[in-house]
Amino acid sequence: KKNKDKWDDRSLFRYSMFLNGYRVSTFYWECIIALRKSAITFVGVFFSAYGVHVQSYIGLIAIFSFLIFHVSVKPFVDKQLNLLETIALAVSFLTLYLGLIFYSGWLKTPGQKLFLSMTIIASNLFFVIFACKIIFAKFVQDWVEQIKRNKVIKDLKKRVRITPLQAVDDE
Repeated sequence: KKNKDKWDDRSLFRYSMFLNGYRVSTFYWECIIALRKSAITFVGVFFSAYGVHVQSYIGLIAIFSFLIFHVSVKPFVDKQLNLLETIALAVSFLTLYLGLIFYSGWLKTPGQKLFLSMTIIASNLFFVIFACKIIFAKFVQDWVEQIKRNKVIKDLKKRVRITPLQAVDDE
């Protein structure tokens, strides 16, 4: 019986660049991400003739659709990766939406424009800091686990002695 919650060695060896981090049931998610990037590029290129407003609204619909799809599927094994991707898509949506407001000319005073600009910068800065925090925490966690693993191996080597005769028998 095969374990349907884990990748087999053959799949991981061949496709680890595409499969690592995803649940087995969402092996296709890298294609969804490529489709999302292609859709945004498509909107940027082919809807530019219709003006910034149409282009922005279609881009907002595309980002929001992929955001909802991501939240409903939760493709990553790690909850933090799902959260990170959700926040990234939300910040992208917010940046495009607030940029549309800024471009539309609805803001009359310099104070409103400054506030909107600072909101866009702050939301993106928040995401970068949050992502760095998660990456650093994961790095430290992996480092501590490696130290513990090395200590266990060292302790085992002290306790278990293999004689030259045993080493020949194992071959």
